[in-house]
Amino acid sequence: VGRFATWYTPTVLGLAVALGLYKGFQQFLVVVVAGCPCALLGAAPFVQGATLTLLAGRHRLLVKHARTLEALAVMQAIGLDKTGTLTTGHFELLRLEPLPGAAHTR
Repeated sequence: VGRFATWYTPTVLGLAVALGLYKGFQQFLVVVVAGCPCALLGAAPFVQGATLTLLAGRHRLLVKHARTLEALAVMQAIGLDKTGTLTTGHFELLRLEPLPGAAHTR
């Protein structure tokens, strides 16, 4: 929504000013009121919050930030450990223990 607003709002305001200079102040107001992105920009956080609530209730997921939901759109793989916990992707081998009866080789 933020990327959309960065070009949409200046475009609507520019069109409103141009039309206002050509047709008058009333046409300026018509374009500004009709093209006002306030409803869209105001509704976006509400929709994200409702989506987070829906995911939490229906699928037993906990999503802390809306940007996490946005990242799901480009995600290609996900890594879970045996308990189902998401990992950070930075793995480290802390120790290596051979099975009982296994030969120790290098």
